Amino acid sequence: MKKQLRILLGCLSIGVLFTSTTLANQPIDYAKMVKLYADEMLRNGQDHYGKQSSPLFSTALLRESKPTLLPYPQFQRRKEKSNPGNRWVFETYFLNIPMLGSPKNGSRENGDHGMEKPHKQTISGDDPLDNLGVYKAFFLLSDYTGIKKYKKEATKSLKWFYEHTQGPSGLYPWGEHMGWDFRHDYVTYHIKGHEDFILNPYKGNSAEPITELYQSWEHEPRGMYTEWEPFLEILADLPAGKDEFYKPIEKYSLGIWEQHFFDKDNGFYNRHGDYFGLKRSIEGTYGSDMMFPKYTGYFMETWSVAYQHSDNPQFKSQISEYIRKLIKGNKIIRNKFGFRASLITGGEYDTRQCLQMAYQAIKSGKRIEKENTELGMEMISFGKSEIDFFCNYIGNDIDKYKSGDPETLYYAYLATEDNRLLEMYYKIIAGIISDGDKMMYYNAGEAAKCIESMLNMYQLSGDKKYLKEAGKRGEQAVNLYFTKDSCLPKCVPANYITCVDNKIWRTFYYAHLGSDDLMAALMKLSIALKNP
Repeated sequence: MKKQLRILLGCLSIGVLFTSTTLANQPIDYAKMVKLYADEMLRNGQDHYGKQSSPLFSTALLRESKPTLLPYPQFQRRKEKSNPGNRWVFETYFLNIPMLGSPKNGSRENGDHGMEKPHKQTISGDDPLDNLGVYKAFFLLSDYTGIKKYKKEATKSLKWFYEHTQGPSGLYPWGEHMGWDFRHDYVTYHIKGHEDFILNPYKGNSAEPITELYQSWEHEPRGMYTEWEPFLEILADLPAGKDEFYKPIEKYSLGIWEQHFFDKDNGFYNRHGDYFGLKRSIEGTYGSDMMFPKYTGYFMETWSVAYQHSDNPQFKSQISEYIRKLIKGNKIIRNKFGFRASLITGGEYDTRQCLQMAYQAIKSGKRIEKENTELGMEMISFGKSEIDFFCNYIGNDIDKYKSGDPETLYYAYLATEDNRLLEMYYKIIAGIISDGDKMMYYNAGEAAKCIESMLNMYQLSGDKKYLKEAGKRGEQAVNLYFTKDSCLPKCVPANYITCVDNKIWRTFYYAHLGSDDLMAALMKLSIALKNP
C-alpha cells in the first residue's frame, strides 16, 4: 500500500511541475518530468505479459493509475476477397481501439492526427524503431543526472530484442509493418506454425493473433536518422552466437540484401523484405517497383556500421559489392529520368527521401573511407551529387521542399556543412515559428519536432531567441499533452477519443504518434535551459 501511495504521489507531482509556471512564475522542471516518466516505464511499461517476460518497452499504454497494454486488436472481416494471404481480408481500422488518422481509417470525430492503418502499427508490444524516443530519453537522462540505471535498462531492452527476435531471414520485426507481441511472445498478429498462411481460427472476436491480417510479414524499416546510430552500434557490438559464422548485425545486413533486392545485378530493391524468408503472397510485395529512395540511405547506414565493426574479410567483401550494386541501381534510375525517381518506372522527385538518402550516403562513406578509401569516396561522391541536385532543384523556393521536414535538413547540414542547406533550414525554422501551433496540436511527435528544431537552430546559431522559442513550445507541450494524474504523455491533445463502437476512451500513450519523442525533446530542452 505504501509503495502504491508513493507511485501515486510521484505521478501527481506532475501537476505541481507543470502548473508552477502560472502559480509561482517558476520554470517547469522538465528533467524531473522525464525521470517520473522513465520510472513509470520501468515499473509498468515493460513486457510482463505472456509466458515470457522481457525488458522490452510497450509502444502503447493506457494512462491509468497503473498503465497497461491496450486490449488485443480486433478487426472487421470483409465479406469479399477473404482468402488467406490477401491484402484486404480485414477493414483498415481497429474494432476495439480508437483511430486517430482519418475518417477512411475509422477515425470518426477524432480527427486526422497521423495514425497509420492497422497493418502499419504495433499496438500490442514493442517496435524499437517506433520506440526510438524511449531510448533517447533514457540515455539523455542518465547522462544528465549521472544515474546509470536508465541507460543500462534501455541498452538491456535493445540487446534483448536483438538477441531474441531476429527472424530466419536475418531481418528484425520492426518498422512499418512489424513488432514483437508481448502476449504471444512472437511477431505481431502472427501464430507460431502458421508461417505458410494456413487459415487460422480467428473469426473477428478472438484474442489470438491474425495470420491473414497481412499479405506477408514485411520488414520495412522507418526513416533512420542520426540519433539511431548509438543503438545500431549496440547491435554491431554483439558477438556471433554459438556455432554461428556471422554476428547479428552481419546476419541482418545479409538479410537486407537477400530479402529486399529482387534484381541483384542492377541493384534494384523493394521497400519490403520477408521476415521469414519465404517470399510468398500476392503480386508486387517483394518485387517490381517500390524502390523508395530513403531505403538506400538506410541500407548504406546499416551496411557501413556493420562493415566498420566486422573482422570478417568475407563479409566485408560481400558488403562492398552490395554497396556498389546499390549505387549502380540508383544511378540507373537517375540517368533514365534525369533525377532519382521514387520508383523504378518513374514517379515524382521526393525531396525529403532523396535528401535523406544523400546525407546518409555521405556519412556512411566517411565511416568506412579510412579503411576502404575507394568505396568510401564512391559513396561520398554519390551523396554529394544528390545534394547538388537537391539544392539546384529547391533553389530559392523553399516550398519545393514539399515535406517541410526540419530534421532531414538539419542532419543533412551536419553531415555536409553545406551552407545552401543551412539557408534552407533557417527558412524552415522561420516557418515553424510563425505557424508552429499546427505542429504543436497535431500529435506529440510533431510537438517534439517543433521543440527540437528550435534547439537545433539554437545550437547552430547561438541566438537565444531560438532557446526562448523552444522553452515557449515546451510549456505549450506540457499543457497540451500532460494531465495531473499520469506520468505518461498523451499522444494527441484531446483528453478523450471515440472508438468505432461509440465507446469513449481516455486518450492513451502511443509511441507511433510521438509520446516517447516528446519526452526525449523535453529532456533535451531541460539540458539546454540548464546549460545554455
